[in-house]
Amino acid sequence: MKLARYVAEDLRDRGVKRIFGLPGTETIELNEAARAAGIDFFLTHHEGTATFAAGMVGQLTGIPGVCLVTAGPGATNTVSGVSTAYLDRRPLLAIIADHDQGPGQPAHQRIPLDLFAGVSRARARTSASTVARDLDRLFGATTSGVHGPSVLVVPTPEALKEVTDTHGRGETAVSTAVPDLAPVLAALAKAERPMIIAGLGVANARAGAELRALAEAFGCPVADTPQLKGWFPSSHPLYAGLYATHRNAQVLDLASRSDLILAVGLDSTEFLRPWQIKTRVVSVRGEGEDDPGVPADVVVRGPLAAMLACLTSDARVAGAWPAGTAGECRRAFLDGLAPEGPAPAGTLWPQNVATELRRALPEDGIVTVDVGSHKLLMTLQWESERPNSFLNSSGMASMGTGLPFAMAAKLTFPERPVAAMIGDGGCLMYAGELATLARSGLPIVLVIMADAALYSIKIKQVRRSYPATGTEFAPPAAGFAQLARDFGLAAERVSSVESCARAMKDALRRDAPSVIEVVIDPAGYDRSQ
Repeated sequence: MKLARYVAEDLRDRGVKRIFGLPGTETIELNEAARAAGIDFFLTHHEGTATFAAGMVGQLTGIPGVCLVTAGPGATNTVSGVSTAYLDRRPLLAIIADHDQGPGQPAHQRIPLDLFAGVSRARARTSASTVARDLDRLFGATTSGVHGPSVLVVPTPEALKEVTDTHGRGETAVSTAVPDLAPVLAALAKAERPMIIAGLGVANARAGAELRALAEAFGCPVADTPQLKGWFPSSHPLYAGLYATHRNAQVLDLASRSDLILAVGLDSTEFLRPWQIKTRVVSVRGEGEDDPGVPADVVVRGPLAAMLACLTSDARVAGAWPAGTAGECRRAFLDGLAPEGPAPAGTLWPQNVATELRRALPEDGIVTVDVGSHKLLMTLQWESERPNSFLNSSGMASMGTGLPFAMAAKLTFPERPVAAMIGDGGCLMYAGELATLARSGLPIVLVIMADAALYSIKIKQVRRSYPATGTEFAPPAAGFAQLARDFGLAAERVSSVESCARAMKDALRRDAPSVIEVVIDPAGYDRSQ
């Protein structure tokens, strides 16, 4: 069996159903082998988009997502996406088809594999004699310990060689033994006002139910981080709000009044500022998680879901908060986001857009948010009841992720409504993906927040009394809605709450992609950053 076919069939047997990518001369054999193996190829117009989408598939399914790109610029264009999977802790296998780099070969498009050394869990330049072992090692690295990406380079000459080592695929050893929890139990036994702050390690461990049971057993408030939203329901009476972002004074105050912080799967990759809480911290983390950004007096590592289950059954606390404490914190948190009065004529507050989208999208709907001021607002305001229903990049925080995340979500869960909120700056970064959306026909509602500025940076300039340098730009002359229509998409430009609400309801009923350009007054963002 030739190497290209071996790789494709190995991917298929591991549960990979789709490869995202942009082909090149070097990928032809791999593309054809994937087609023959029954794996779909999802064409994007930028390699970064393919990598973002593949990483999100890895998060949603637990099976590493796969992207396939070509040599040189194909490889370098994936660096942002690979880095995003690395800092957002997503399982991803990035396959790069490369030239031969033997003696006498030209340096044309030659990129060293070391380019990915600091942003991947494992790397290999494979061959017909090592591919079986390389795939085993790289797949295992993506989901063992802290999740993340691996990079497989396939030299063109090797793709057509016969594989000489086809040993059976090994299973990655996963420890299920619960470590000694005595230090955690002892600390909890003395706590009269404990609080849980939970992070994305809970999502990686699929431990949402165990987190909820633990909080209910203790009767203590729970704060989460952006990538964990929905794993602990926003409507739960113990939900206090969001940690690790701007404008979270209420949550910080609650933490300061606690006598113990139980950090559950907390990962400082999401923190927008250093740890600010002086309360004693006890941390339970997954295997391989070592995070000096979360200063803890006690740290225990192991299978997170199993540890939480043991704590729920064995732990006792000395006291509990008065009923309603978390809810009071959450209400104060939301009240602080509300703008004063209506938006100027012909515009909406960003808060209005978030409210109307939340009203229109069913509870099982999925929303993705790109990076920018709208993301900072949405992480604070949006209420999520289900895991993997609020998708974002908060580790790498890379612009351009909102639409590929939405495409990945719709492909993975075709029965669930999907909407994406992106900024006009992020849209212009990857505007070619509007063609991808149109070609795919995926019924995604794409909301473009139009304010003609990179406002999350502009606001910092203004607050320092600097001119807005390099943060303002001209939108498409006919507007983003017309740009979307030029790609064959149904699109509408709205500038009132009423028209926005109607457009969102109409779009969600449409069995085709829709774009809604919303004219906003960015001054509303002042409340969230």
